[in-house]
Amino acid sequence: MTVDPHRFEALVGSLEKTTLRLSDVAGELKLIADRQVYASGAIQELEHDLKEERRERLALEKKVDRWVNRGWGAWGVLVLAFTLVTAFDFKRPPEPPAIVTQQPERDIPQPPPAVGGK
Repeated sequence: MTVDPHRFEALVGSLEKTTLRLSDVAGELKLIADRQVYASGAIQELEHDLKEERRERLALEKKVDRWVNRGWGAWGVLVLAFTLVTAFDFKRPPEPPAIVTQQPERDIPQPPPAVGGK
């Protein structure tokens, strides 16, 4: 069996082109895989950072809530103290209740008339 040399060279050339294309595609796939590995590492690092940020935010929120509650408590104590001081004024003695009685009407004496005509 004889092989046509032109056809053989064409097949070899086609095979070389296909091999080159396959090696290019394999290189691109390797680059894509490397990028995915890098991206997955970066994503995992971001997820870890996000978890830390959430933990820190929750801790900060707890601290803020604690101080807000302390503030409410302080205002409550001040209001209670003000109420007690206002209700029981310790500085002056209590005033006796005023007794109102109705006085009978009296004739008010008039001054004597002036003498001398003026």
